[in-house]
Amino acid sequence: MASTKIDIIANNKASAALGKVNRDVKKIETSGRGMNDNFRRMKGLVVAVGAALGGIKIAGSFLQTATQLENLDIQLKFITGSAKEGAKAFDIVTKAASSSAFSLEQMANASPLLLTVADSTEELNDLLAMTGDIATATGLSYEETAGQLQRAMSGGIAAADLFREKGVKSMLGFQEGVQYTAEETARMIKEGFENSTFAIAGAGKEMANTFTGQMSMMNDAWFQFKKTVMENGVFPALKTQLGDLRGFLDTNKEQID
Repeated sequence: MASTKIDIIANNKASAALGKVNRDVKKIETSGRGMNDNFRRMKGLVVAVGAALGGIKIAGSFLQTATQLENLDIQLKFITGSAKEGAKAFDIVTKAASSSAFSLEQMANASPLLLTVADSTEELNDLLAMTGDIATATGLSYEETAGQLQRAMSGGIAAADLFREKGVKSMLGFQEGVQYTAEETARMIKEGFENSTFAIAGAGKEMANTFTGQMSMMNDAWFQFKKTVMENGVFPALKTQLGDLRGFLDTNKEQID
């Protein structure tokens, strides 16, 4: 029943919007005496774009997901040095999120930061786990933690202000009054988590078994569903239609003005 109601509302809104588009196009056809039949041919394209945009407005999160992933794909490609390594990095994030209390979206957003201090694409998996452990133990958001970890490993532990404020610096075995280089900081953090000498090591795995963790994994399944829907025809078709519309506007700019 709820689905039927949503469909009716969506169709009514889409019909009203497309009706206005058609009326506006007809006005242009009538007033533009010197124009050729391009506007008539364009009418179908405008309606198609209007329908696509109307549907996306109702399910805006689908477009947001597709856009976010497209931008992330470009980031990972250039950070890792190739499309192949970028795809590998995203696969690592997806697999890590499937058993984490943190969402795929959060981990995907944090991955470009972590890759800048990773020795290889494969090391991203360990850095994601470290970030999750620290975030769980401190209450910092996943992305905040990733940013602080990146600052610590690239500029030394003193560069991570939030880590000092939240007590992470002492949790990771760093002594007050001692200067640590970026190399020393990165080595100490990686070795501490690798050998499980830190009390917070494994905190993220424990969080995954909580109700919050289970809800996060369910949200990841929804995120993956949106990704699949948009990748399989919808997003590429929308970009093509918008590109055609932009091309028409550029070509006929003088007549339109």
